[in-house]
Amino acid sequence: MSRRVAVVDQHANHEESIERIVKILGRSNNRWDVFEAMYGGGKRPKTVDDVCNKLPRKIPRQSVVNELVTLCDHRLITRADKKAQKAYLKDDFVKANRKEIIRYRNNPDKLKQIKTKRKNLPDIIEEIVVKIPKKFSQIRRLTIDEIDSFRKVRNVDASDAELRGYSEAAFKNGVRNIIGEKAEFRDWGGEKSDLMTTRVIFEGKRISAAFAFKGPGEKAAKLVPAAMGKNGDQVQRLFSEPADLFVVQYWRPIDSSVLELMEALSVAKSVSTQKEVLYCVIDGQDSARIVKAYQEQFETAP
Repeated sequence: MSRRVAVVDQHANHEESIERIVKILGRSNNRWDVFEAMYGGGKRPKTVDDVCNKLPRKIPRQSVVNELVTLCDHRLITRADKKAQKAYLKDDFVKANRKEIIRYRNNPDKLKQIKTKRKNLPDIIEEIVVKIPKKFSQIRRLTIDEIDSFRKVRNVDASDAELRGYSEAAFKNGVRNIIGEKAEFRDWGGEKSDLMTTRVIFEGKRISAAFAFKGPGEKAAKLVPAAMGKNGDQVQRLFSEPADLFVVQYWRPIDSSVLELMEALSVAKSVSTQKEVLYCVIDGQDSARIVKAYQEQFETAP
């Protein structure tokens, strides 16, 4: 099994980083307008409404959301939610070089003249391929149907479940009720997981499990690693828990990149602990099935 590990810092070389940012922004007027609205002043996190209000021209709200997600995926901005609203924060490097980035947009010929490390040193190694024989790792990807604690979902078809969306706190408390976890888990900036428990039942035995809940999410937006946590490292922090099972839940579709990351981290965890590692994703359809199968547990959630 091969895993690719990046070894290049996106801001390690100034000129190369500027070139990368300008290319990401591309020729899209919408993306540039959203970018300039994000970096047009103020230090506090900006919500979608804040960005819309700073635009030089009217852009459909969903288009603004899509552009913000793209900028976040490429780490030109970071997530910094304000209460129940999604919000975004400026990147320090991009903020410090905003004027230079805009100048390159207005002068594409100047951008071509940038002499970057990549252009001058074509043999630079950008990634290392680490090969781990399968025999050294024991991992399994599960569906929610395979976990005994959620056995009732086996009787609920996806077409019968309403994709309505619960808040992150409400869904977490519903899951706590289902598995019989009485301990309180309050969110804070340095947390590794949203719920760590030893009360999940799998194949007739109690196991330890770590959950990451992502809430309702933006309409039609897929979950990607960059959208998980302020620094896009929530999955990595999740796998630092001393658990047997790692679960990511989201009320929308989950991108395959999340599964790939979880698989790679499961391999590394298994090799380091010499134990079997289980991982599972619960997308919007399976979230809805859980709620339908255990409606009473969500009605009594605090």
